[in-house]
Amino acid sequence: MPRRTLTPNGRLAAVVKWRQSAAVLAIRQLLALELETPGPALSASCGVMRASGRLFVLAREGAFVARFDEGGRGRIARQLDASDQALISVPPSSRFTHGAALALATGASGPARAVAWALEQNGDFGPDRSFDLELLYAFLRSQLNGLELRGGGVAGSVLRAVHRGAAPSEHAMVDLDFAVVSEAIEHGGEVRLTAVKQIRPLELGQLSPTSAAALPGGGLVIACSGPSAAVAIVDSSGRTQIIEPLKTDRQVSGIDVAAGDGGVEVWLVLDGEGVKPAALATARLELPRGLA
Repeated sequence: MPRRTLTPNGRLAAVVKWRQSAAVLAIRQLLALELETPGPALSASCGVMRASGRLFVLAREGAFVARFDEGGRGRIARQLDASDQALISVPPSSRFTHGAALALATGASGPARAVAWALEQNGDFGPDRSFDLELLYAFLRSQLNGLELRGGGVAGSVLRAVHRGAAPSEHAMVDLDFAVVSEAIEHGGEVRLTAVKQIRPLELGQLSPTSAAALPGGGLVIACSGPSAAVAIVDSSGRTQIIEPLKTDRQVSGIDVAAGDGGVEVWLVLDGEGVKPAALATARLELPRGLA
């Protein structure tokens, strides 16, 4: 069966085959994510990233990024102008010696703005670097019947983001030229339309993406919600390889990965329940051949 493609009028057609794992992926809950300083509780996230032995979580409510050390002690690292944003990790490079973090507006509501922070050697955020996404998001909305970016990652020269559509058939993967995005970060300007490299359909069955992170080979690992929580593996061509159900009744709203031999360690943020705060969990995920 052929993969779906984005037609000139922006509509998605055809279907992609993928395999759903028969097994349920066991997860290990590590610790509750609680802030030491008084303020809003962290009940749900819009993304998570690990860097320099620390964990950064973008709160869905409260408009802030919290930083946690290995013992789970957390504090607010940055206040944000809006809460409807997605956190994206940028690996170390010539531009960002110790890596960087991006908080992108999802595009679903609020201003089409973003802010980037270069990571310092000790894991702290550098100064805010704000830039504009208005022109880019207007174009993406015209192609996708709306816009809601739920995360992604940087793989080589590509910033690969996941769009959650209004229906499962409208999910998509958006590839942006990271060099063009980096120019806007450095100069505080607008991301030009030349940043758009490709828009491809994303097949997740009846699931919806909640967060995503880049895999070493250029693909994505995507946290999903729906009838049950799951993790999807998508290769660099946009083809969904496998969907792994997760053994949890809590929604997964943040995901990051660390490469290992033949697989990855997946770091998950589980949404809070009632008075329980959000929690950090891990799972070992074996990658399909060619993605390790």
